[in-house]
Parts: sequence; C-alpha cells; structure tokens
Amino acid sequence: MQKLNSKILFTVLIVGIILLWGPVLFSIVITAIHFLRSGQFLFDFLIPLEIFPVIMVGEFLVLYYTIKERFLWKPTLFFTISTVTSYVLIDVIASLSGLASNGPEVVNTPYAMIAIVFFIVFYWVSFVWIAMRGTIQFFKSFSKS
Repeated sequence: MQKLNSKILFTVLIVGIILLWGPVLFSIVITAIHFLRSGQFLFDFLIPLEIFPVIMVGEFLVLYYTIKERFLWKPTLFFTISTVTSYVLIDVIASLSGLASNGPEVVNTPYAMIAIVFFIVFYWVSFVWIAMRGTIQFFKSFSKS
C-alpha cells in the first residue's frame, strides 16, 4: 500500500509540474513561431495570467506533494498564496484605475500601471519558483529510485 501511495504522490507531482511549465512553454513556442514568421520578437507574458485556474491546480498539486513529503512546504505555501494575491490585486488595481474597462482617465493611471507591472512580475516569480521547486524535487526523487 505504501508503494502505491508513493506512486500516486509522484504522479501528483508530475501533473503539477506539467501544469505549471505548460503555459511557459506555450508562450515560448508561440513567440518562436511568431518570430520565425514575421521577424518580430513578441513574448506573450500574460498567458499564465489568462489561464490562472491551470496555474492554481498545478500549484496546489505541487503544494500537496511538498506537504505530504514534508519538504519546504512553508515557502511553497507562501508562494501559492502570493500567486493568488498577485492575481487578485492585479484585477482590483486594473478595475479601480479604469484600465480594465477602458473607462475615463484617472489621475493615478501611471501609478496603477507600475503597480500592475510589479504584481505581474511577482506573479511570475511566485509560480516559477513553485515550478522550479517541483522540478528539483522530481529529479531528486527520480534519482533516489
């Protein structure tokens, strides 16, 4: 029974890693295709924000693995909360500043843009840290067996 549980837990980690790295790889592939066709380098860094539920499922799977294995689960939990918080704050700031609805000009729009860019970077750092931690754990557990 223990061996079956460890295989299921390992599968949870693999699925979580795939769900986290998938949007990043998709962005890179789309960028490469566009660059080869038009000669312009345009990286769509908003794809992970657009498919937020996929990122969250991947993060929760990696978090579940780290909690079960008792391996750096506190930083993983922190970065999972950071990803959710960043996503919500991006939406709140964009809505309040009028950037989300293309509404009337707001005086603090440059500050809102700076805040949104900060939270987008923080979002990327958070979910990429979890993806890297999951990948490192995958290779460590793969090398043990």
